[in-house]
Amino acid sequence: MKPADRIAEAGRLDGQVFEQTARIQAYRLKRLLNLGDDMQALAFALKHSALQWAPAGFEWEFVEVTDTEIKIRVRQCPMSVFRKEHNLELLPCKNISPPIYTALAKAINPKIAAYCTHAHPDAPKEGVMCEWHFVYES
Repeated sequence: MKPADRIAEAGRLDGQVFEQTARIQAYRLKRLLNLGDDMQALAFALKHSALQWAPAGFEWEFVEVTDTEIKIRVRQCPMSVFRKEHNLELLPCKNISPPIYTALAKAINPKIAAYCTHAHPDAPKEGVMCEWHFVYES
C-alpha cells in the first residue's frame, strides 16, 4: 500500500472511530444524567463530550442556543494547531467531520440535524477554525 493510501485509510478509520465515540458518549451522558432530548441536552453533551473538550486544546463557544437551534464556533482545535505548527495541510474537516457531529446530535434526538457552516477547505476566517449549526427538525 502506498503511503498516501495508508494515510487515507487511517483517516477513514479515524472517522469511523470518532463517529462511534461521539454517539456512545452522547448516549451515555443522556442515560447517566437523565438528560432530555431537547437542544439544552445537546448543548450539555457538546460541552461535556471529547469532541469539544477544552483540556485537549479546544477553544470554542456557543454563539446561539435556542429551543430549535444551536450554533457553535471553534476558534482552535488541537489537530489544526499541530498541523499548522508542522507545516502540514489542514484536514478537510468540512468533508470528514459532519458524520461525527451528526452521530452525537442524533444520539440526543434523531430529529436534530448537524450542519457544518464553515471549516477547511473553506477560505480561512480570522479566529475561526470551524462553525457548526444544529437544528431541531420537527
